[in-house]
Amino acid sequence: MYEAVGRFFSRFAAILVYATATLAVAHAAEPPRLVLQITIDQLRGDMLPRYRDRLGTSGFRRLLDGGVWYTNANYGTSNTFTASGHAVLVTGADTAEHGMVGNYWFDRTLGKRVTSVFDPEFVVSPRSLLSTTIGDEIVSGLHGARAFAVAGKDRSAIIPAGRRGRAYWYSDDTGAFGASAYYGKDIVQWVKAWNDAKPADRYSGRSWTPLDASRAGGTSDESTNRYAVPYPGLGKSFPHPLPDRRDAKFYEALPETPFIDELMLDFSRELVTRENLGGGPSPDYLSISLSAVDYVGHAYGPNSAEYADTIVRLDAVLGRFLDFIDQRVGIGRTLIVLSADHGVDEIPEVRAAQGYDAGRLYPDKILERVNSALKSRFKVNDALVAAFVPPGAYLDRAKIAALGLDASSVESALAEELRGVPGIAYAIKRSDLMTGNVPQTALMRQVQRGFYAARSGDVVIVQKQFWFMYVDPECCASMHGSPYSYDTFVPVVFAGDGLGPAKIARPVEPASIAPTIAAILGITAPSGSTAPVLTEIVEHR
Repeated sequence: MYEAVGRFFSRFAAILVYATATLAVAHAAEPPRLVLQITIDQLRGDMLPRYRDRLGTSGFRRLLDGGVWYTNANYGTSNTFTASGHAVLVTGADTAEHGMVGNYWFDRTLGKRVTSVFDPEFVVSPRSLLSTTIGDEIVSGLHGARAFAVAGKDRSAIIPAGRRGRAYWYSDDTGAFGASAYYGKDIVQWVKAWNDAKPADRYSGRSWTPLDASRAGGTSDESTNRYAVPYPGLGKSFPHPLPDRRDAKFYEALPETPFIDELMLDFSRELVTRENLGGGPSPDYLSISLSAVDYVGHAYGPNSAEYADTIVRLDAVLGRFLDFIDQRVGIGRTLIVLSADHGVDEIPEVRAAQGYDAGRLYPDKILERVNSALKSRFKVNDALVAAFVPPGAYLDRAKIAALGLDASSVESALAEELRGVPGIAYAIKRSDLMTGNVPQTALMRQVQRGFYAARSGDVVIVQKQFWFMYVDPECCASMHGSPYSYDTFVPVVFAGDGLGPAKIARPVEPASIAPTIAAILGITAPSGSTAPVLTEIVEHR
């Protein structure tokens, strides 16, 4: 009898274990209903830990404390700009495979500088993006799935939306959320109703003051923001009054305050509701790129009280948005990925005051200098360099050929002249990057991975540490765009059912985000993806 009872319980236990394992496998294999990719423009990897004690429990800390947080994530490419970073996040590709060499480049066919999303037919579109995106692959690989992207900048919405999604972004001309005719000429009625209500106007005349005046300070010694470059009228220190008007002057000023992120998340909430995201037969995809941190960081610097207040305010509105997602879709049914498109350096004048070799590079002056030197060297009267669009200097190949000059000699001479410019660390020839004839250092590998022969310059420039290099050298107080750690270091967090809590310190790249999402969903990774899947995510979900 006792043997029979023992056999019964043994069999029952075996069945129970099998059933439990089966349920666990089934649960682990169940895909999310919504993939929510949140990108915080210019959020360097150390900023959330720095202000952790000022964050609530429903925003960033919900993700950091409850998800899988990679604390040592760095971009592996040198071109740490908004367009390039967003392309990496949604394709998992290096520059030669996604094509976004920067926010701007010199188009040799058109003979002018163009933006990363320039389109002669539709004004802006994703046509310059070479690879599919994770949103494209979700729409292609999962029947009934849809993809959307919302951002404060056109490039930050268009690149994540790819060709199969739909992009909406804030217009600083009208205060409305616009879209490219590339995605269709039909007017989406709920978007029209949203814009007709003019929700941006509620911020007109509002003054930006610290959320917590007793803890307003950042880490900068410049309490009066001596080197700040704010939008005219906002002022260099708190309070920052927005224009009491409803025109382009107000709409242009709004993004340089934390209120723009609140507006973007309100629009995103409306999108989720009206499009019923997460309520269809297959997982939907939503990319949200929040821009206030970037605008404020450029204007006041990353160690300012304004930057700190922007993060704290964003944390509060993000928490409310995640609460909404929980109610609407379910946090357990949503895969959330948090990262940033790049980091940022301190204001160069502050660096210089601290004793560092720091400064600003002026593209027009550099162009004039190298053209003068090449004219003298080759004894010609014509300018041989057509443009300097950081990080590339572009030769006038047609003129060089017409003058009968040896293109290789001119390329070498240009690189040599650029190396003599104060603030430039390296000037690497296109021919050397194409053949791999560069020192095999970590930094040079970053430059190679940030190079795309069809769009990069004939000489690619790397500035010295702490030197500001951009198309407009006085547009901003601080800048990014280098291969140095302050520009490459960003957070990477995955949160969702079966994920975390965990903090992982091994080196990873944000490029792994897109192929990891694809692995979770069981679909093809974006076409240009070469980054490895994050095994901690796919093995423990």
